[in-house]
Amino acid sequence: MSLSLFQLASMVQNNVSAGLHGQQNFTYDLEQLQDELRLERNSLLKDMESKGGEAPPYDACAQPLNALPLRPLDYAQVPAGVAELAGLEDVVRRPVLGFTFPSLVTLSQAHEAVRYVGPIARLKRWRVATKLAQVEYDRHQKLRKDTPLVYFDPSSPGQGWVFGCPVSQRTISMTGIFEDPLQVGYYPPNVFTTESPYAMTEPMARAVVQKLTNKYISQYGRLSVRPNDGTAQV
Repeated sequence: MSLSLFQLASMVQNNVSAGLHGQQNFTYDLEQLQDELRLERNSLLKDMESKGGEAPPYDACAQPLNALPLRPLDYAQVPAGVAELAGLEDVVRRPVLGFTFPSLVTLSQAHEAVRYVGPIARLKRWRVATKLAQVEYDRHQKLRKDTPLVYFDPSSPGQGWVFGCPVSQRTISMTGIFEDPLQVGYYPPNVFTTESPYAMTEPMARAVVQKLTNKYISQYGRLSVRPNDGTAQV
């Protein structure tokens, strides 16, 4: 079972206090610790990706986001070149739709941050592109033209464009690896608080808690006090 940001931050605080053996009074704002936990998790995921080998646990770090409203757009609101590559004849028949969402973690393989995008029923995943080259390739594929194409521009965080979507489609759902999980709660009816389970694997949680524990023991103990074995427990 995943622990919440509040629980993880409390563990760091308790671990540091225990590791300092009472020689230093460790008091740190829990909200700041929660921010650092979020940054460390994202950094750890990027490190795992850069090392290659076994694929990082993308799905374990993703959060669902439901019922995002879709809005009609004109061509001026679509990134340069994307509408043309997606197929203007299709765009004319089915208007370009846009939606907003919390910023995704920036991965070297940008499309991996999007684990699902499509209808609320989640029965069929729509096509995803994060580069113009992918859009151009997708245009020439004949077998899946009945499925909408969703374009995410890494240079425009939190923005998505949908091509070939029925006009009757009013909402969209997605599952992604978001930079700040708390932002999910800003998109009703989705709920996420510091008490909600934070998406990452147990080994990742242990590593993140241990790293912050060591950081603050070093900072407050001036490297003269070492943590007890097994200080960081998750």
